[in-house]
Amino acid sequence: MKSSEIREYKSPDELLVALDEDINELRKLLADNLRKLEDMRRRVDQQKLIKQTLQKIFPQYRAAEPRNAIELREAQLVIGPTVEQEIEAMEEVLDLMNRKLNILLSIRKELEVLSQYKSSLRIVVYYFDGIPRRIHISY
Repeated sequence: MKSSEIREYKSPDELLVALDEDINELRKLLADNLRKLEDMRRRVDQQKLIKQTLQKIFPQYRAAEPRNAIELREAQLVIGPTVEQEIEAMEEVLDLMNRKLNILLSIRKELEVLSQYKSSLRIVVYYFDGIPRRIHISY
């Protein structure tokens, strides 16, 4: 699914099938990224144990906070990200994906009532960030 697009459907059922496909694709992507996040969290736990061990052996050891982020207008440029920074970014993405999934599920549920109309309809859906923002129905 593209970020912004216009799709046309010939029936409410066709629209619902397309929404189901988008929902299933998003669920799969969300599950894959959740697995990646868990792997990243395990790496952080291992790094914490190593740092604690080093601090016990070498009391003078102190891990410096990274200063590797540059703020851009609408984004952040991170050079050599730490695992913690990667986790933070992944959590933000997963949160947005989860919100998007909930919106799609809600829209799909509300549009189910249209499936009772079997006549030919012209349905034009205007998507923004993969979410239907406007749905035009004409007959």
